Amino acid sequence: RSLFIIASPVPSKAINNKGSSRALLAVAVLNALLVVPEVALRVADFQSTSGIQFGYPTPADFQEFAPDAELFWKLPASEPEVNSLGFFGPQPTTPKPADVYRVLFLGDSCLQQGFPESVPDIVAHLEGQEREPQALRFESVNLSMSGYSSHQGLRVAATIGADLDPDLVVIYYGWNDHWRAYGSIDREKAVALTRERLFSSSRLLQALRRLGASSDGPRPLPENRVPLEHYRENLARLAVLFGEREVPVIFITAPSAHVARGVPEYLVRRGFAPDAEAVVREHAEYLTAVRETAESSGAQLLDLAQLFDAEEDPHQVFVEDGIHFNERGRWAAATHLVSFLAKTGLDGRERVR
Repeated sequence: RSLFIIASPVPSKAINNKGSSRALLAVAVLNALLVVPEVALRVADFQSTSGIQFGYPTPADFQEFAPDAELFWKLPASEPEVNSLGFFGPQPTTPKPADVYRVLFLGDSCLQQGFPESVPDIVAHLEGQEREPQALRFESVNLSMSGYSSHQGLRVAATIGADLDPDLVVIYYGWNDHWRAYGSIDREKAVALTRERLFSSSRLLQALRRLGASSDGPRPLPENRVPLEHYRENLARLAVLFGEREVPVIFITAPSAHVARGVPEYLVRRGFAPDAEAVVREHAEYLTAVRETAESSGAQLLDLAQLFDAEEDPHQVFVEDGIHFNERGRWAAATHLVSFLAKTGLDGRERVR
């Protein structure tokens, strides 16, 4: 026995109308779930762009930076006064001109904030007084960055600095190294660059990440961003990196007003250190590491911390945090460096390539 099934034909117009309705419904749902919240968040100027955790930069601070897989962050090259490398200052000429004596500065915000830019002016001023023309034109290239530790310094030296053909390298790290780590220590951190770029393009994704975060914010670990043994290793590797190229290295110790003026309470409140005593104690330990590494590696040492303690008024040369220099402090630091360069013969005078 055969079974025949006869289906009544459905008009194609009805099918088309049904499909169109479903498509419109899908668009409406997507609009309600994605487009409307995205537009509303942008109108409200909501931003929370980074999932990378540090005491500084905080996720809010990361709005000013460009994520970088190797260095964690740099400055956006599109910003004024930022070169294509992602740092403040003019674009370094490559290859280096034959008449240039290039000094490369690697450090944190204490170096980024300005005193390296005073060095060529002071050198030129002193040469004008002494009427001794310099064979090579003195040039500062500053690859320092606020928040950078020696871990990032070693990476920026290896990926950018060595290719700039410096004649001298000045290194100043320490503060961010001994601040408390968030999430993991610097050596174990990684930046998922594609993910960060995706989040930076969507305020809705940023809001969802913010909702999923702990209400009281991230907590610091009981470890420093760069433990003391890693700090020593990073400095030694920096000395070797440039020593292999026969480029002299000067390590600078970081001065502070904390012993004389006390540690600002906000440094502890924001989780940079467990208490004020730890700030003073650990900074002293990291200063000792700089001095010992300079001696063991054969690098030069400008003990700026000792010079400031002996010769400068801590109430006159630092801003409120006791870490960063004010205008007078920047000029004093630059003057000490220029004097050191002249004393050691590393100021480029009469040098012939």
